[in-house]
Amino acid sequence: MTSEEARATLAELNEKLADSDRRAIELENEATGISLAAMTGDASARKRLDQLNRERAAHELEGRNIKSAIRAQEAVVAEAERAEAMAGARENAEAAMIIGDRLVERAAKIDAALATARDELQAYKRDIDSLHLTGCAAPTGHVWTAPLRQGFG
Repeated sequence: MTSEEARATLAELNEKLADSDRRAIELENEATGISLAAMTGDASARKRLDQLNRERAAHELEGRNIKSAIRAQEAVVAEAERAEAMAGARENAEAAMIIGDRLVERAAKIDAALATARDELQAYKRDIDSLHLTGCAAPTGHVWTAPLRQGFG
């Protein structure tokens, strides 16, 4: 049962309780209205009061049953909400694992690319130094950093 379905059932039970409470007031009002007559010798009032007393007793028990059902349904709602929250958390965790795996793959590619860039920059600087050993004054020493400025500029 989804939490939405569970909440709908709970709402129905609460409506039943409200109806029951209204009926209890009606029964009480009717009993109050005929009590004096019933207790002072009116046989038909006494008969109706006895009937109302049976109805009120049964109705009170029914009200208790509805309240018990509401408490039980509140637990069902809480469990359904907990299960849905857990399912959502599980879905998020699964998505996070997929993204985490992609990040690890990207980090490995970045590490490899940076290692290649480092090696190439070192070779580039060695070539400039070798060029200087041949007597060529240009390019100057700071030129070897130009690829870095262009690449990350």
